[in-house]
Amino acid sequence: MMPPTNLRKLYEHPVDAVVRVVGKLRTKGAASWPTTCSGSTRSDRHADEDAIRELLDRQVMGWDAGDLEAYASVFTADADYVTFLGSHYKGREAIAASYVPLFKKLLKGSRLDTAITQLWFLAPDVALIQANAAVSKGARRRNRRNTRVNTSIAVRTDDPRGLAAVSSSRSRPVQS
Repeated sequence: MMPPTNLRKLYEHPVDAVVRVVGKLRTKGAASWPTTCSGSTRSDRHADEDAIRELLDRQVMGWDAGDLEAYASVFTADADYVTFLGSHYKGREAIAASYVPLFKKLLKGSRLDTAITQLWFLAPDVALIQANAAVSKGARRRNRRNTRVNTSIAVRTDDPRGLAAVSSSRSRPVQS
């Protein structure tokens, strides 16, 4: 049984979310990144990959500095963000606001460590990023308990490149 229409997004499969975002971009008339599809050069692809890495680096620098505005600046204005606990925030402002109480106490002085594990260009304007991320404080380092898997969709629109959707989940070993 499908949930009511207004609840479908809460239960949406990640692939459906990608299709929805790609469709939304096409209807908005998104501007193009340097192409990474057929006919592209290696340097185009590397430039796109570097831009994605710089985007995530800016996010990490904002987190590490405790600067919520800089951290949230990498999200598109209408971004979707689902935390590993299942909380869902819509829009850059809501995402930033959700971190205000956390950065005042629990996350104050913490560091964000990310490592991209997969990067796919689904269309010239859309990239799917999978990364391991860990939040640490003091001498604590990345470990199995504090590592999350972030699946993000980066887009290029008339605004600068940004994260249109992010979903975070606990990290578990791959089952074969």
